[in-house]
Amino acid sequence: MKGKSLFTNAFWNISANLFSMLILFILAPFLITRLGESQYGMYILLVSVSSFLGIMNLGLGEATLRYVAFYFGREDLEGVRRVFQATLFVYAISGALSFLILFFGAPFLVNLFKLQLAEKNLANSLFKLTAIAFFVRFISGPIGAVSQGLLRYDIYSKINIIENILRIIGSILFILLGFGLSGLMILNIILSLFCLVTNMVLTKKLVPSISFLPVTSKSALKEVFGYGIFAFLSQIFGIIWQNADRMILGALIGTSAIAFFAVPQDLAFRALGLAAAGGAVLLPKFSSIHNQDELNKLFTRSTLIFLILTAIVFVPISVVIKDFLRLWVSPEFASKCGFVGTILAVSCIIRGAFVPNESLFRGIGKPQYYLILVILTSSTIIISDLILIPRFGFAGAGYSFCISPIWGIIAVCISWRYILKNRELMGLVKFFLVPLILCVFSLAIAFFVRSVFPSEIGWLPLITVAFSTAILTGIIMGGYEVVAFGKESSVKDIVCRLVNETKKHWRFS
Repeated sequence: MKGKSLFTNAFWNISANLFSMLILFILAPFLITRLGESQYGMYILLVSVSSFLGIMNLGLGEATLRYVAFYFGREDLEGVRRVFQATLFVYAISGALSFLILFFGAPFLVNLFKLQLAEKNLANSLFKLTAIAFFVRFISGPIGAVSQGLLRYDIYSKINIIENILRIIGSILFILLGFGLSGLMILNIILSLFCLVTNMVLTKKLVPSISFLPVTSKSALKEVFGYGIFAFLSQIFGIIWQNADRMILGALIGTSAIAFFAVPQDLAFRALGLAAAGGAVLLPKFSSIHNQDELNKLFTRSTLIFLILTAIVFVPISVVIKDFLRLWVSPEFASKCGFVGTILAVSCIIRGAFVPNESLFRGIGKPQYYLILVILTSSTIIISDLILIPRFGFAGAGYSFCISPIWGIIAVCISWRYILKNRELMGLVKFFLVPLILCVFSLAIAFFVRSVFPSEIGWLPLITVAFSTAILTGIIMGGYEVVAFGKESSVKDIVCRLVNETKKHWRFS
């Protein structure tokens, strides 16, 4: 049993997220057209409720990942088994409790939102179906975490890719057969069962001695909860950060507003997930480093690399998202949410730089620092939403999203000064502040390139603008990194790896 390299794990995780973005690209306009804006908003609402219930894992998902990786690195399979079974024990209890709350509390939840009587009756049954899908998916969580902890993100990613293929086929089929939202919820149950069974089979192959019997011990619970309590609290506020604006929109305006805001936000989150997917493999890497110089090097290089990644992704998105929504969904839809999509995309450019910082906090055993960061971010969004949504509608939720990165910037500076104990400010300027200025410069060039084209463009000009601005941004940002770090350039190393992998692929073909 052997884990994959950091590069390979990041590659597979990013690939799975790219495929998820493709699924969203195909499904969203189809569902909006077939279901209508109100029912699609209800579908998003159901997904958001399931996300909120994810807090019932009590932070043990991240704790399981960390300790499985910890014991695997020391070839202690008994430790892997002990942590896994303890986590599964807690998941079984909290998952059952969550199921009961959602299933029997459905009538109460329905009354929280502005729905017509017919919509309330439908929503009541949909919440019950969601409860079943949630429980099955929930139990699959710690089982799937084993492959990640063993640095086999290729397995985890392949399962996600297959599930998404089945989701797009099943969604189109169920909708065309007239099953509507009920069909989509039944499909969720089927896909959750698929993930559960597949994860069990593959986990057993990776660790033959592992048992799926949910048993535990006092020492095992103490071990995972000691870390998990902070991850649990971070997860609560993280879910609030991602879903509170939708809940507030549903309560103050209605489900149509959720659809207008959620579609561009989902696009932003999916694209941002590329950086998060690559950064996920940094947590165990930070955990294994004890040399301060190596820790500094990994932090500075990864911060700049992930900032370059999100700049290359979001600079083009910022300038073409309104055109994209017009062609993808409809001109009317784009006219209502195009501006929100632009400000969401612009605010995401900087967020790649925060991914290594978050992994650093958790990897060095300081999850409480990450908790503080998430609390500040989510609190800022909630307060801003309550102030701005009544005044600006769903655009107010977009403005709130733009305010929140301020805490990430502060966190990076604090990590540099106090955690990594760097007294020199020039290093911070080199790997963080100058690249931020270059991001603004790249964005200005991208908007200029878009202005050369007519106000309304088709798919070919859109792709031309997107690719040209992505390439320009990559040249500006990547060129700076190569100049700044010379022979130790991470960009050069990544390019060489990609070229070598491509050569291997063609030789095999």
